[in-house]
Amino acid sequence: MLLLILFHKKLLLRYKKTILFCGIGSLAVAFLWDYFAIRKGLWWFPPQEILGIWFFGLPLEEWVFISFIGMEIAMLALVFGGWKHE
Repeated sequence: MLLLILFHKKLLLRYKKTILFCGIGSLAVAFLWDYFAIRKGLWWFPPQEILGIWFFGLPLEEWVFISFIGMEIAMLALVFGGWKHE
């Protein structure tokens, strides 16, 4: 993400709301499957590997990861998606 911002700052700033909404949208979707997968015992987070700060059944690190992945995909789509940039 840092490299994308460093090299394509002007483009990405024009679409900052879009990038933010993609991060929020990914949280809305991924929260559900993460939450239910943890509740069903399909996966877990080893206590020694996380900070121990939980929100709505997910560790803080997972919230950050989910939102950053959504924003990074949006940035990659904007930069490499084939749209004409001014």
